[in-house]
Amino acid sequence: MTAGVTLNQLIFDGSYLVALKATKDFLNLSTLLDAKTKNDVQFNVAKAYLMVATTEKNITVVDANITVLEKSLSDLKEVNK
Repeated sequence: MTAGVTLNQLIFDGSYLVALKATKDFLNLSTLLDAKTKNDVQFNVAKAYLMVATTEKNITVVDANITVLEKSLSDLKEVNK
């Protein structure tokens, strides 16, 4: 008899319903934060990959510039002779 009364009291108690809603909202928030974290990780990995690819391209350009400058230096030395 006491258990039945306690159950009825919980159903009609406003704080119990608020707690249920808060729990549901917390679970939804946790799900959204998990998805945001996964998206952030994907974005950061893509950003890091882009930085590496850009750096590799820059190294290629610098190497080509060094070759051109060495050729120009050689040509200028020949002109100077």
